[in-house]
Amino acid sequence: MNAEQLLPQVTPKQCLLDLYTKRDKVEAYLQSLKTKNTVITSSAEQIKQQISDQYETIRKVLNNDEIATMELIDNEKRVALGKIQKIIKEWTNNLDEINKSIRITQKIIDQEESKLQSSEGQEESQIQSRDAQEESPSSRSQATDVKPTAFGLIPSSTSYSKKTENEIYAIKLDEGKFQKISKFIRNISTNLHSQLQRKIFLLEYSPVIFDIASAHKNVLVSKNQTSVCVTSETLSVPDSPLRFDKVYNILAVKRLMRGKHYWEVQVKSSSQWSVGIAYGSIERKGKHKSTKLGRNRQSWCIELKASQLFAWHNDRNVNCSMKPSKLDKVGVYIDYEKGLAAFYDVDSMKLIQEFSSVTRSLFDRVHHHFTEPIYPAFCLFPIATSPVYSDKLEICKSDI
Repeated sequence: MNAEQLLPQVTPKQCLLDLYTKRDKVEAYLQSLKTKNTVITSSAEQIKQQISDQYETIRKVLNNDEIATMELIDNEKRVALGKIQKIIKEWTNNLDEINKSIRITQKIIDQEESKLQSSEGQEESQIQSRDAQEESPSSRSQATDVKPTAFGLIPSSTSYSKKTENEIYAIKLDEGKFQKISKFIRNISTNLHSQLQRKIFLLEYSPVIFDIASAHKNVLVSKNQTSVCVTSETLSVPDSPLRFDKVYNILAVKRLMRGKHYWEVQVKSSSQWSVGIAYGSIERKGKHKSTKLGRNRQSWCIELKASQLFAWHNDRNVNCSMKPSKLDKVGVYIDYEKGLAAFYDVDSMKLIQEFSSVTRSLFDRVHHHFTEPIYPAFCLFPIATSPVYSDKLEICKSDI
């Protein structure tokens, strides 16, 4: 009996039933994929709408604030222009009075000139007539009435002019106040731009926990393992092959082997520090370069020491351009596949230093990429005159 005779015979009807069953499974699988497609599409649209609504809320807040600020400026402008219009009106009235006095005075001059012209050739009789008039009380009264009427209308504008000049000088927009508003809005704009950039990194946020087993005996780790500080008292901890025994280093617990990662470190409470990454193979014993962050091929860092900020790798360094005094938080971004390690000032999201294939000529002759799992790495420095606890580094919590 051959092998074919031993195999069970499948009838066409059974074969058809099997095909129907397979078809049903494939159709069900395709339907589940279509349903998944619909769910993902719907979910994406809902998220887009939610985020769009939040952006619209921000736009409304900004628009309303812009309207209110413009109205504030317009109100101050209206008050200033109102004061100017009031003075213009007063001076216009003053000008009218002057013009009126000019007309009256000119009329008197014209009358006098006319009298002089008509009296030519009769000088003797005019003198006699004038003498007679001067002796008449009524004539004296009329003559004295004319002069006050003509010249009394001329305003004494000297004191009025000084007063008005002082008033005009006092009328102005409070430009100092509005410059403060402008500066405030500019700061908001800068902060908004940096925070919107930061949110992209926070999507890759990776929580960092300090590895107590790797900490130097004078590096004290908090109970929640998110902050470290230098202590002048040597801690009673067991020796371990993982522990740094001479340099004040400490690594994180979690190793990074793939993907993108981001974390932030509060550095403002420390006067000297190193923040970076290291391979797990970095030397732990001794005080030679193979144990110090950035002084070997196994580690990368930025370091603040003696009020100067440097980037270190492979025992080479570059001076970072930013002022260390303004640095409160350091953001560390890792793209493992690209061999990228970048350090940022969290407040402004300005790049402090990047380690990548772009900058490899500064630090290394070989193509820059990661060949081992990497760990967040930190270093503090002993201070001879320090109190019991000094210089602190703290891992920041994610804002999202």
